[in-house]
Amino acid sequence: MEWGPRTSERARRGAACALLSLALGGCATWSRHGLAAKPPAKLRLAVAPIELAVSVKRLRDIESVPKGSAPADEKELARRGLEQAASELESDLERRLGASYFFEVAPDSDVRRALSSEGLASSTAPWTARQARRLGRALGVQAVLLPTLSGYGKVKTRWVALLVGSGMIEGLAQGVAVAATLGNPWVAAGVGAEEAAQESVEWVGGAYLFDRFYTPVILEGRLVSVADGKIVWSATALEAGAGKAAKKLPKEERKLKQVRLRLTAARAADRLAQKLDRKAWANLR
Repeated sequence: MEWGPRTSERARRGAACALLSLALGGCATWSRHGLAAKPPAKLRLAVAPIELAVSVKRLRDIESVPKGSAPADEKELARRGLEQAASELESDLERRLGASYFFEVAPDSDVRRALSSEGLASSTAPWTARQARRLGRALGVQAVLLPTLSGYGKVKTRWVALLVGSGMIEGLAQGVAVAATLGNPWVAAGVGAEEAAQESVEWVGGAYLFDRFYTPVILEGRLVSVADGKIVWSATALEAGAGKAAKKLPKEERKLKQVRLRLTAARAADRLAQKLDRKAWANLR
């Protein structure tokens, strides 16, 4: 085979498309697990109650508390606050995915009734694939999304390396997308390096300053096929703060940690839904 300019161009474009495909979620495999829908028909989906994989013992970790004041029932108040945050996150996910081009989401009221009738796990226990299938069958859906709240208000030390790594991956994905769009690998490399650097600086710096300036939220998700109980997709949404949304609030309200956390959590839900949308695009287009 003779390699010339055209061959090199085809190879370069092929490599870029392959990397872009990986960045967007890989090969189309959902149909092998009984998940198929051709737009405008949508995939029927249920959002399970959020599993709480984070423990909050101090109220000040999730809301602004006056200095020197600590309620006697602080742990109970922190627990209730975390459960309320999880409930709001569920609503965020349901609303965001309900507006998706690819999914039809089972109403929350139906999910609660199915949970009660099937005697399934609460948000304090990890979900299993078997439980997800039972819930999905009771609701008549094709897939069940199992969300997990792994960080809320604080980030454990063991997460820092993952957070920095995620910045590198996000930067790579941005660079690959630019390469596929513009056909310029040098511009793509610059974009990727810049994005990776910004993400890494944000998280590494934040690891030391979270208590004062950041309101981190870590939301994970797994999509289980009801047909065979296989996990067909998983992803993590990592958000350091509320971003521009906080700047739109009055100054006094902006200072409240619980308000900033709520905005950050909404961003995490949107980011996770975006990732699931990209995977659905690769599988259901």
